[in-house]
Amino acid sequence: MHFTRLLLTCALGFILLSGWIVTGEELPQGSDFFAKITHGAIITIKGRDYKVYNKNQKMGLGTRDPRNPQRWLKQGTHYIVNEKGFIQEETPYVDDKIHGLKRTFYLNGKKNVEIVYVNGLKNGSETSYFDDGILIWRTSEFKDGRKNGLCTTMQKWKEISVTQFEKNYFENSLHGESLQYDDAGKKVVHRKVYNMNKLVVSEDAK
Repeated sequence: MHFTRLLLTCALGFILLSGWIVTGEELPQGSDFFAKITHGAIITIKGRDYKVYNKNQKMGLGTRDPRNPQRWLKQGTHYIVNEKGFIQEETPYVDDKIHGLKRTFYLNGKKNVEIVYVNGLKNGSETSYFDDGILIWRTSEFKDGRKNGLCTTMQKWKEISVTQFEKNYFENSLHGESLQYDDAGKKVVHRKVYNMNKLVVSEDAK
């Protein structure tokens, strides 16, 4: 049994990893792995059965819900691949909840958005990129799925990205100072102040 499983893993191109709690990093990575396996197939990793998803350009693994064996829970990194073969989305799951770094990509394969999830909720910095996948377009701060902190929107200026807007959020509401900058991203041209989405100050910079 062990020898057969070892041959299977070698053929599929991944190594069995230690530990019973299998995280996304410990499961097979890359859409090429799933593309070789029929949708609905059951494979075994470290003595645990996984169902393979490979349908409608969506790929990933799932385990049986211990409370409902008819239900499968998404585990590890799931992929969406476009018709050109580029990965459109990488989403890490633990027990059917997004957990870890989620990434989306433009049609040309360049990165679009990166955000960390904890137990299904956005937590930390969400970074969006221009379509070159290099220059940053927007950064936002999240806590437990809600915007909290500074959100910065950038614009392109002389082949670089510079600040266009800075907005502060509290519990998903505009709260505090919001600033608009000139084309070079250096000088404030307009200032607003919000109190839980209510505009209380709006003035041009002097």
